[in-house]
Amino acid sequence: MNRRDTNLDQELVERIREGDKAAFRVLFDQHYKTLVGTAVNILKDEARGKDAVQEVFLQVWKSRKKLEIRTSLGAYLKRGVINRSLNQVNYAKNFVAEGQLREHTMLTHSALDELALQDLESALRASLDLLPERCRLIFVMKRLEGMSHKEISEALGISPKTIENQITKAMKVLKEALQAFRKKE
Repeated sequence: MNRRDTNLDQELVERIREGDKAAFRVLFDQHYKTLVGTAVNILKDEARGKDAVQEVFLQVWKSRKKLEIRTSLGAYLKRGVINRSLNQVNYAKNFVAEGQLREHTMLTHSALDELALQDLESALRASLDLLPERCRLIFVMKRLEGMSHKEISEALGISPKTIENQITKAMKVLKEALQAFRKKE
């Protein structure tokens, strides 16, 4: 983001703090479509995605007088939408959905294979639940949403090195959990 964009963002925030509805409308119009795309990508449901985005904008308006934004407005809103969306879902059920693994495997559909696949899906869901919230958020953004380190960095206001560390941590936890699952078989 360049200096001009930073100044425009700061001006818009100031106007919104003062209760300027036109400035708030500009903010809404600039970011709504992109934010809905982000929410739908997480929630896999357009109506729920739109609701999540509207809730974020409503919260911005309600807390406008004490609004503090240290990143770009876009990154601030995106982080809010991501957090709101993730709060709406049961992480594991939504991101390791029924059948998701079936699409990527070459297993036959025997009754035993189906049971083994259900066990693996359960182990994956449980493994995701073992991750700390921030680690899980970064993992979901990177591996399941396909966001770049730069996009995640801007959205969450953290360094790319922190993202690398969190992805490594998530992969280690998931690997250990799945190794424990394989030993049970």
